[in-house]
Amino acid sequence: MLLSEFFTPGAWAIVPGSLDAFFQILINAATPGADQTPPSLQTASPSSASGDVRPAGYFLRDGVAVIDVRGVISRRGGRISFFGMTFEWQGQDTIREAITDAMRDADVGAVLLSFDSPGGVAAGVKELADFIAAQTAKPVYAYADGLCASAAYWLAAATGRIYAPRGAEVGSIGVIAVHIDRSAANAARGIRVTYITGGARKAAGEPDAPLSASDQSYLQDIVTKLHDLFKDGVAARMPVDAA
Repeated sequence: MLLSEFFTPGAWAIVPGSLDAFFQILINAATPGADQTPPSLQTASPSSASGDVRPAGYFLRDGVAVIDVRGVISRRGGRISFFGMTFEWQGQDTIREAITDAMRDADVGAVLLSFDSPGGVAAGVKELADFIAAQTAKPVYAYADGLCASAAYWLAAATGRIYAPRGAEVGSIGVIAVHIDRSAANAARGIRVTYITGGARKAAGEPDAPLSASDQSYLQDIVTKLHDLFKDGVAARMPVDAA
């Protein structure tokens, strides 16, 4: 897992406030001199204190494989430590692997995806949701253990029903992309950036100039299409229509 994955331009299915906080944590971790101890990156693992923890990324409780999906969901999971704190995020790869192994585990009678997540990157979520929906060997359930929003909701909806306590937050069916205009900061430092491209949209949304109306329309179309996929995916498996 590389931090660069999170700084690559693209759409997110995440609660906006969580996206801003997540970026700030990553920026602090990547800033030289922010801490005398360099950030350490490790592979994510189950965090439950109870139950039989399996090497595959879930713990077994009364014959149910409980897969914790906590924090921001990326393409690949990981954990970073700095300032004496540890920040962990879940990966689509670790979720898929845990489900696959649970389906093969003779001790597992059912799978529970336990979510406490604001969502994450949009790329790959539809494919993982389709994978979850296609699992028929054993029942798969979804539980909102606090927050089940955006990409997390998309994945949970693939089970066809989401269980939640009264205090849970569930939903946020939307897609967001962020454009950062650093042209003023470049100008203050005496930097002028020129993009030489082949292809009309090759530099669409580049951060060294204000976002043009044409580029904004182009990027909006991408986000809208992802949002439509999100809505259609939920409507196909939950008792609601896309509207």
